[in-house]
Amino acid sequence: MIKKSLFAFLFCFLIGNTYLWFVKPLRLQPQHQYHENLCKAERFVLNDKNIEVAILGSSLGNRINQDLLPHGWTKLTFSGLSTLEGLELVNRSTKNNVKCVLLEINVLSRPQNEAFLKDVYPPVISELKRLFPVFQVKNQPVSLLYPSLAYLCYGTQKRVGTLFNKKETKLIHNSKALPEISFENNAKIEIPNSKPQSHTNPIFHNKFSDYCKELDSNLVKFRLNQIETYIQQFEKKHIKIIFYEMPVDQQLRTLPLSGQIRRRFYEKFPTEKYPYIVASDSLIFNTSDGIHLTGESINEYTLFFIDQVKKNY
Repeated sequence: MIKKSLFAFLFCFLIGNTYLWFVKPLRLQPQHQYHENLCKAERFVLNDKNIEVAILGSSLGNRINQDLLPHGWTKLTFSGLSTLEGLELVNRSTKNNVKCVLLEINVLSRPQNEAFLKDVYPPVISELKRLFPVFQVKNQPVSLLYPSLAYLCYGTQKRVGTLFNKKETKLIHNSKALPEISFENNAKIEIPNSKPQSHTNPIFHNKFSDYCKELDSNLVKFRLNQIETYIQQFEKKHIKIIFYEMPVDQQLRTLPLSGQIRRRFYEKFPTEKYPYIVASDSLIFNTSDGIHLTGESINEYTLFFIDQVKKNY
């Protein structure tokens, strides 16, 4: 019985790896937010040699459209986390060609999630993932089967993620539906079809209350010191550092929390030494809850972001 079970395991193991080695399925569906974070981190760890520009951030920065980013740019923006996890991933990467790191400054309240990093770098299996794709988080059976099951059950593949879909990426890059926006300077730039949004979402009112209160000064100092430690390591490797502030609702931009974070970053990392990408007040972006971009504002900000990075990189 044990021999049969072992044989069955080896047979399935070899068939699964052979399929993933040669077929390389394009459509994979993350099962939940944390799983999507792990897939993104794992993809960077296993393919870090192809990454030149790494964008670090929280769920705010995660709204940047990966499909519009140039080749060699990747997002290490994790919903529910912060820039600290991305900083650790870049720091641990041993074969990377990262030449530029972009750090979101919006979120300072969250600590580094050690459990997440342990899941990204599990003992022993970390090396096996490079050899045997069945060990990779993205290749879990549910992720592989979801698109087919969705099609069979609903006759559609909507909500199927395109996290690893390179073919779709090329189609989106060539899309004519995106507005053509010129960014000749940082002065007044008009973006078509962008109108202020009135918020009926109750989450916005909670965010408004949060932004009315500053963070503990000692906590902010501690977080900035953590970031500084990573930056010092990166600068020894001649990695370019650029900070960026994701746009939030205009009502939140001037509240105490926004002002405190911006001020403390400028003090710790002066603008004379480090470039900052901050959207002008003349640019109006719509959000779903006051802090997360939505609709066409996602693509519009992504185009603005790319243009500003190229000017400072």
